[in-house]
Amino acid sequence: MSKPNLYLLINSIVAHDGPIRSIAIGPNENEILTGCQSDSPNLRRWRLSQDCLSMEEIGTPIYHDHWVTAVTSRPPNSMSKYAQVGT
Repeated sequence: MSKPNLYLLINSIVAHDGPIRSIAIGPNENEILTGCQSDSPNLRRWRLSQDCLSMEEIGTPIYHDHWVTAVTSRPPNSMSKYAQVGT
């Protein structure tokens, strides 16, 4: 007996000016981080809808003077000791 053809529907991100070079799961539920090869912005945050069929950009894009080729995240408030750094 043959298996039925199953298709996986995948959402795509079309918001960067250049190719996406890095992607990571964000620190909050249903959050995705993307870094790209473009002039600006290079890092964006996205929230996946509950049905996982769409995404919306959240927060403020982060600008960088070169490609973002690696992205990672830490749990919220995990670096409270250093909260004032970079502000």
